[in-house]
This record gives sequence, structure tokens and C-alpha cells, in this order.
Amino acid sequence: MVKIKLIGWIADLAKFKEKEVKINSFTRVKDPLNIEKIDEIDEERIIVLINGKSATLETEVKDSDQIVVMPVIGGG
Repeated sequence: MVKIKLIGWIADLAKFKEKEVKINSFTRVKDPLNIEKIDEIDEERIIVLINGKSATLETEVKDSDQIVVMPVIGGG
């Protein structure tokens, strides 16, 4: 099972904060998120982690991976 955790506005887009998904074949991070128009998200506005390491929405995931997707936080 792949564990997915979404934070902030990304969770709002996907309509979930956490879930587990069973994968059997080639799967990218963005596939189980089920976000409409996900390809329009500016990847400079988000942080993607797989098992605590930097990744992208196109990175392949394997069963037992842990994915976290969160917005970049900034301010001044």
C-alpha cells in the first residue's frame, strides 16, 4: 500500500488529507491523487516527498512508499 498525505490547498483540491492506495503497475505520484487539471499545477508552488526525499508529480512510486505533497510556504 502507498500512503499519501496531502497538506493545505492540495488536500482541498484532491478532497482528502490522507489515504492508502494499492498499486500493481507503473504509477506516478500524480495518478492516485485524482486531481482534475493536475497538469496545470505549477510545481514550483508545491513540495513532493517520497519516503522523505524530494520528488516530482511525475516520479514513479512503488508499493510501501510514503508520499507527502504540500504547498511551498513563504512570506515576509
